[in-house]
Amino acid sequence: MRRRTHTTLLSAFTLAFALAGADADAAVYCVNNTSELRNALADADGNGVDDTIRLAQGTFNITQSSLQTFVQDGEDLLIEGGWLSVFGPCNMLTNDASLSVLDGLDERPVLRIVGGSGLADISVRNLSIRNGKRLAGTDTAGLTIWTDFEHTGAVTIERVIFSGNSSDTDAAALYISARADITVRNSVFTGNHAVATAAMLLSTPNAHSIFLVNNTVAFNVASQAGYGWAAVGFVYGTPFLSNNIFYYNTSGSQKDFTANSDDILIANDIEHMGGTPSPLSIDNLALEPDFADPISLRLASTSPLLNVGTAAAIGGVGTVDIKGDARVVGGIDLGAHELDQFFRDGFE
Repeated sequence: MRRRTHTTLLSAFTLAFALAGADADAAVYCVNNTSELRNALADADGNGVDDTIRLAQGTFNITQSSLQTFVQDGEDLLIEGGWLSVFGPCNMLTNDASLSVLDGLDERPVLRIVGGSGLADISVRNLSIRNGKRLAGTDTAGLTIWTDFEHTGAVTIERVIFSGNSSDTDAAALYISARADITVRNSVFTGNHAVATAAMLLSTPNAHSIFLVNNTVAFNVASQAGYGWAAVGFVYGTPFLSNNIFYYNTSGSQKDFTANSDDILIANDIEHMGGTPSPLSIDNLALEPDFADPISLRLASTSPLLNVGTAAAIGGVGTVDIKGDARVVGGIDLGAHELDQFFRDGFE
């Protein structure tokens, strides 16, 4: 990876600093409001080092224009929410996707990340991305990640809540076009509206893989009747789906997604699936999830989806769920939430 001296001015609107003991050729930004976030994204664009942008807990209203940044020259990018400043800038992390919110205010797309060149990984985690709106000629309403043919880094989305995003075409919440593996893990997609693929549309060359693990995709609406992909769509790549819930999306002739013979599905709960997945697919269900409430989409203590997932999911289950609670090894729940053992004992 290309290395050079990094000089970032410290100022009131954005703070870049190297953590003690961390790689000196890395920049870490602590941002507390939308203006600081815009400046951090601009500074991280082509600065010659890996970048981590830490979002304070709170709501970042996206006004005037969408957020965007570019990943170039082999520089990794991590955008991560859930941070508090305690005796220092952004030095205490809570792995809870609900604590840092990017809100498009039903007026514009929320965030666009473009990968320009080099082997650079792009990661987004611990965030809520909500109320984005796509109009003709703009990006996906929620999060767009697009990389050109010279960019070869992996893309990872983990512990992100996508809600209330709307599009006048495909893919309201998440669109990724990458040239390497794509992972979407421990995330929730709900209340998103599009013509098709209301939750996400993922694309990577056939030589690479798409890993969907422990996501909850529910109550999304695709308006094009009879289309093969109501909630999730894949363009090329080899999908591996484990421990996901696809339920209560557009009903009728719509399908949550359409599988083909290369798709390997293990221990998912799917209400409406088209096509036929790989014969290696096992332990898939079509059962009412029994959510404790329709907002968080946490499973009730009576849900049939508790403890039926695989701990050996291809792509990995991660160490914590969308709220930062530990995954129970040997008893993995389906979806983004791992029900606390206290609730399992009937004290819900």
